[in-house]
Amino acid sequence: MFSGYMGVCALAITRLFTNSRADILPNWWILVVGLLSAGLGIVAVNLSKSVLKRINILQSGNE
Repeated sequence: MFSGYMGVCALAITRLFTNSRADILPNWWILVVGLLSAGLGIVAVNLSKSVLKRINILQSGNE
């Protein structure tokens, strides 16, 4: 859910950015950037979950 929200935000930002330079960046670029940002958001969420799990395992092992 969070990664989807990040993707939508990035899509809106790129759309605002491309409205001022519509002749430089074509419409498919907006799609590519939106999909990439959504993918990166998913990867970041998964990485943070695995890191939190490892921290919990280390803490429980030390106690």
